[in-house]
Amino acid sequence: MYTSEGLRRIKFFKDLEVSLDDVLDSLTKVVSRKHTIKLINDLIENKEPFGLVMLDLDNFKLINDNYGHSVGDKVLFDVAQSLTDYVGENGIVGRFGGDEFLIVFFGECPYDRLYSLIKGSYTNEKVFRRFITCNDVKIFVTATSGAAAFPNNANNFNDLFAMVDKTLYRGKTKGRNCFIVYVEEKHAKLDITKPISNLLHQILNNVFSYLTCDSCVEIRLNNAFKFISDKYRCKVTLVMADEVLYSDLDASSLKGLDVCSIVDGCGIFSCNNFNDIKDNYPILYDYCHKNGVLSILLSKVTNLNGDFIGYIIFNESLVEKIWQEDELILITFVSKILTMINE
Repeated sequence: MYTSEGLRRIKFFKDLEVSLDDVLDSLTKVVSRKHTIKLINDLIENKEPFGLVMLDLDNFKLINDNYGHSVGDKVLFDVAQSLTDYVGENGIVGRFGGDEFLIVFFGECPYDRLYSLIKGSYTNEKVFRRFITCNDVKIFVTATSGAAAFPNNANNFNDLFAMVDKTLYRGKTKGRNCFIVYVEEKHAKLDITKPISNLLHQILNNVFSYLTCDSCVEIRLNNAFKFISDKYRCKVTLVMADEVLYSDLDASSLKGLDVCSIVDGCGIFSCNNFNDIKDNYPILYDYCHKNGVLSILLSKVTNLNGDFIGYIIFNESLVEKIWQEDELILITFVSKILTMINE
């Protein structure tokens, strides 16, 4: 937790003629947005190098909706304090607003150093990818982060924030629960004006067309699932009547998978921690382990009578993806269309 003595070791805060209460955010007790922005501008004005990280807690709205704002506030406070402890004297943590935080890492921040500093918050189980217990409720907390450095990537405030925005956007399009450090060749032309949902209604319309516009079922399936795979940058597997009809991966180990015991009441199952399924669902575990899959989204397919006839799996091999609402809608929609095609 920040103290007056600790903050005044930093030149910018030493020169401030305000109380600690004025500097800190009232809820999280990290530096307020106002003073974090002032600090960043001061560093730029004095040409002092630093790395800037912006992060969002993933699906934080669901915490407030499901458990109430008091639990949400406790999660924010816990994350803020754990971030403060982790960053230590390497920098300053500030609250940007809502569930968004800023981290300023002092000193030269070439790509490797900035990457390593952020990675530590994800891998030491003290900040993200861990459970926080509030009012007897255990909440698994993850975050998406974007980062860039001054003056390595930008030499003014507006350009620096634009780069951080781009990397944060890129992390969200990859499935969240990850961090991206700005690289000119990868991110300079990234268009962040497009909605992350990728205009879901257009995607559903395209998938419907692919699944219904050709007389050959094999061509329909191939076109539809290739489109989904390309659009969402994930691998897809379709199994019907224990026969693999489409797969970007080796699906041979899926034979005998008891899907009905895995899915929830809506016919959906998602996972990005395979230690949790190793004992209960060994066939699914072997499939993921064999193909290097880090995250899956599985949907049951039934006929019009509600009888089980197959399943779809979306696979992610790059990040421990947190599946979003548009992806849940898409896989459910495709499952329903397959019901009609099978009839």
